[in-house]
Amino acid sequence: ARLASARGEYGYIENWLKEELEKACSASQRPVFVVSHFPPKNTLPGSYLTERDGNETLAKIFKMYPQVVSISGHTHFSLYDDRSIHQRDFTSVNAGSLQCLGCTQVEFPNENGELQAFFDLKRLPGDAYRKFPTYLYGEIDDKKVHFTRLCASTGEVCGDDWLIEYPIFKENFVYTDKRLG
Repeated sequence: ARLASARGEYGYIENWLKEELEKACSASQRPVFVVSHFPPKNTLPGSYLTERDGNETLAKIFKMYPQVVSISGHTHFSLYDDRSIHQRDFTSVNAGSLQCLGCTQVEFPNENGELQAFFDLKRLPGDAYRKFPTYLYGEIDDKKVHFTRLCASTGEVCGDDWLIEYPIFKENFVYTDKRLG
């Protein structure tokens, strides 16, 4: 198989991915996990700004399958940021970062859908990227997916746990844009 380019292009696997998701998702409303380096476009912090920050192919394909739980990296955002889980048409989860280069960046679409981005140095000042390395711990059982966010340097929990309960339907999504007010 050909490797994805540095720009995060996954078009070469589009048909294969659709076929595999169709097989995995057709029989159940349980989660189907897809792990990639680049996040789906317009889902997690760091997936909005430029064409190389989020992948449109993944977003387009996953949109057809609400039971997809996409776990990705690339953005270097900290799991301290509650936007590191997102649900609209499917679930996107930031895998965490050991070097949070983007942890002070804030990006939100305004009421017109235009993206506004800036660095909020008051929120995580100075060398925060060294102080807040994070990782994700997940447990899967027959009723839910349970993610715990942990600080890599201390092992302490860094925010509320995330729960995705079955069956997975869009109507049951909790981690939507509305929660961020």
